[in-house]
Amino acid sequence: MVTGEHEALAALSRELAATGRSASDGELDRIREGVAQAGFDPALLVPCGRRVEGLTWRGRVLTGRERLPPVEAHYLRHVCAQQEWPEGTTIERYVESLRQTVSDPASGAFLSRYFSHVQVGFVGRPGRWRGLGGADWLLVEYRVDLGHWTTGFQPRRGLLYLEQDKKREGLRWLRPPRRAA
Repeated sequence: MVTGEHEALAALSRELAATGRSASDGELDRIREGVAQAGFDPALLVPCGRRVEGLTWRGRVLTGRERLPPVEAHYLRHVCAQQEWPEGTTIERYVESLRQTVSDPASGAFLSRYFSHVQVGFVGRPGRWRGLGGADWLLVEYRVDLGHWTTGFQPRRGLLYLEQDKKREGLRWLRPPRRAA
């Protein structure tokens, strides 16, 4: 995302979070478009975590302490280890499913503070992206300060994941998700 576009998206998101006002349809469309384009931070490295220990990736067996770009770490955790996406889902298709969820007008959009950072999130039905270990909802979160996604997965507790997360404050729906399956 171009810096000016990111700054405009960040300013709008912070203003909506601070004031509690509703987003207009046009504002929500701009937020969806900006977040869909953002993706995971390609310059960052994150620990893989225990869920991926023992998986083979790019010719080597992984330990939980190895650091990978976030897109790879999340793909390995949620698609490969936990099978939330269908077998054979590529990393490119994983990213595509996240972009589709953010872009889909039927997906819910919310604001919250996570560890005190303003985040914009989207939840939608996984549809064809639901694997054997998948769930009823697909969640994508974007941290405003970073200008990138922080996660993309299918929470087993569904929308309760958002409501019961003790690290999250001020959850507010900009548009609730359509609940019909």
